[in-house]
Amino acid sequence: RFRLIDPFGRDTIRRFSHNVSEMKKFAARDFEDVLQASSLRCMIPALEGLLPQPHDINIRNLLIAATEVHSLAKLRLHTEVTLHDLEAALLKYGHLIRDFATETCPCFKTTKTPKEREAAARRKAKQAARAATNALATSSMPPQQPQSKEDNIEVYYSLTRPKFHALFYWLKDIRLFGTLEGFSALRVRRQSALS
Repeated sequence: RFRLIDPFGRDTIRRFSHNVSEMKKFAARDFEDVLQASSLRCMIPALEGLLPQPHDINIRNLLIAATEVHSLAKLRLHTEVTLHDLEAALLKYGHLIRDFATETCPCFKTTKTPKEREAAARRKAKQAARAATNALATSSMPPQQPQSKEDNIEVYYSLTRPKFHALFYWLKDIRLFGTLEGFSALRVRRQSALS
């Protein structure tokens, strides 16, 4: 459905060149385009009717609230009015995301995608190899093979993630440091990669 959405503006929304639901090869701008599609009322028709009621309406309201927070936080100039609006939008988003976590998520069984399962298997294999190397260095006993659990276990949405927690510091950070447009973790990543 997203591929049917026409591009908008020169750089505002680009044509979705791949399957959005697979989320393969997404750049940061692609995630932003998906979110901006919501603010331009393009995402709602793309998602309408995919879920039963009342979850369909709840998710659409959550998307609109997320877009409102995103657009207010992304402003290049803030006044007391826009900061007040951002605070109200963050409170509204907080209530909606908590309702989503407690009312909507338990109604749907979610599992890891094949890509996530492959990454977890690679991570486990790497840890097992590292443990085997350490075990051989410390003892002469052969290492035990780790017991593998079912790969298709159910995944639950959690509100305890650091990214979610950091959202509510945006207002304080904007008041202390100014707009968020000049901040990026890219420099930190480059410096840590060079170290």
